[in-house]
This record gives sequence, C-alpha cells and structure tokens, in this order.
Amino acid sequence: MTIQTQIEVEVLAFGQIADCIGCSSFLYQSPPTLLAFKNQLEKDYPALAKLTYRISVNKKLIGIDCELIPNSELALLPPFSGG
Repeated sequence: MTIQTQIEVEVLAFGQIADCIGCSSFLYQSPPTLLAFKNQLEKDYPALAKLTYRISVNKKLIGIDCELIPNSELALLPPFSGG
C-alpha cells in the first residue's frame, strides 16, 4: 500500500483570509490530512497564522483530524455570526 505524501486540493478563501493570501481561489499541493494542510498553509503564508478561521472540506465543517482525498474543495472561512 502506497501512502501519498501530497495531494492536489482546491482552496477557496474569503474575506480577510483572501486578502492575506492574495487571491480567492487556487490549487494547492497538500499533505493528506486537514491538520497538516493547515500547518503547511500557515508556513507558506505566515500572516495567516495570526487570523482566526475555520476550514470546510467539500462544503462541510469537520474536525481537524480529517483525512483529505485528491480534488477536495477546502474553504477558508473567517469568523461569522448567524442571526
């Protein structure tokens, strides 16, 4: 069994997160777990580590220990409130 060390995912960024990264969508070579993705992204974009945000995977908010599959859609969501 071969373990993939990098997979391609689509990243969508909103609000101040898009401003921090410099774009609102891009393809990204990611480690295969959500926690490793977050750590690598914050290493690539250090200002991002200072922001509060959530990550959705394929339009669902899930735990940070999630395994990613190739071509997943990850959205970086700034804080929001409902009414």
